[in-house]
Amino acid sequence: MLGDPRYSALLIGPGAGVNEATRARALAMLQTRRAVLLDADAISVFADRVGELAGAIHGPCILTPHDGEFARLFGAAGQARPAQAPAATNSRGRGLRRVPAAPSSC
Repeated sequence: MLGDPRYSALLIGPGAGVNEATRARALAMLQTRRAVLLDADAISVFADRVGELAGAIHGPCILTPHDGEFARLFGAAGQARPAQAPAATNSRGRGLRRVPAAPSSC
């Protein structure tokens, strides 16, 4: 599938499992330089490897963490997540741009 140019965007996450295979698949998707959406397990596999994730992003990439996944990546959680996102991504996710969103901003 990664070699098929008909796929202009890729998604990995829900139900993939928090394991090395999911991390390897996510990294392979990111290497394609296509748009990639990482959700759920594909976020959690980088919990203690945020720098690796940031360094692997070479094209458009969207992360959709819930509070728990955000906390695993950046060490911040709860209602203040949108307010904490800039500081968290600057300190632990060097190279990641952020666009925090909350229900009130939709």
